[in-house]
Amino acid sequence: MLLELWLDHSSEDERAPIGIRGEPAYRYFWRTWMRFLETRRNGAFSQALPWHEVTQGDVLAFLANGPRGRQIDTDPKAITKRRYWRLLERIYAFALENRWIDQNVVSQLAYRDVPPPEDPRGLIMSPGIWRAATDLLGHNVDERPLAIRNHAICRTLFELALMPMELRELTLESLVRRQPSDGSQSLYAVQVDGPGVGQLRKMTLSNELRHDIQAWLDVRHLVAKSSEQRALFCARTNKTELITATQLINIVTEFLKRASEVSGYPLPARLGPQIVRNTRLVMWLNEGVPPSQVAVWAGLKDARGLYHLRQHINPSINLLGIVRE
Repeated sequence: MLLELWLDHSSEDERAPIGIRGEPAYRYFWRTWMRFLETRRNGAFSQALPWHEVTQGDVLAFLANGPRGRQIDTDPKAITKRRYWRLLERIYAFALENRWIDQNVVSQLAYRDVPPPEDPRGLIMSPGIWRAATDLLGHNVDERPLAIRNHAICRTLFELALMPMELRELTLESLVRRQPSDGSQSLYAVQVDGPGVGQLRKMTLSNELRHDIQAWLDVRHLVAKSSEQRALFCARTNKTELITATQLINIVTEFLKRASEVSGYPLPARLGPQIVRNTRLVMWLNEGVPPSQVAVWAGLKDARGLYHLRQHINPSINLLGIVRE
């Protein structure tokens, strides 16, 4: 009940509405918190604890034992702790504002007990591991259907720098074909449709990416559960047709691990699709593509959305459009 009220309240926030797409993550978080309260520190107590009776000790125990990050990042647990703490703090602040509780025990944690914030600066891959990964994309692919799919996914990320959600939500209808004089149809672009300002855009495919996507389309029927399944990069085991965020992270992580093993270059500090996107964006900028154009390709409202990558960018590149003397 509390979560539903908070979601309704947050969706009407003019400054930062959570949006429908954010709801599944918040619901998953709240279920994790509720499960923890039901078992009271992993079964240490036999009776469930109501959400409005928690203490600072319960919050600390949850942060220490409850959240389960993806065990593939350098320190996923620290990241997960911070995000869970922040969400708890927001929801309990909402409850306090409505006088459903007398105090917000989450915000009252001692400074030393609050999980540290994430580094706001964007992380990127080293040139060595990037080259190793792109070289690996040029090698022959395992002929198993899922391997062909994963290869196409990785090349799409490396070439187009799509947001993870954008890639997951591509459909067969996202593929744009053209009809040459011989009457055949060939892929030449993907249409990306996102809810945000700037997210609606058409991305041209390279010859290599066209080849990899077509190779996947040729075997996609072996993975898709039915002809009605429209997700481009569909999943075999997921109840929905989309690959999950965790599946996408695992696919990219395994690919980067193989690139590291083959080349001997160390893995980047963070693994997953976001660091691939960050690196591609930085490369475009340092190659001389105007920030305004990179913002368009990235699906951002303007170049200010690239500011978190500034320490990796040539100092002469002005992201904010400020005239420098």
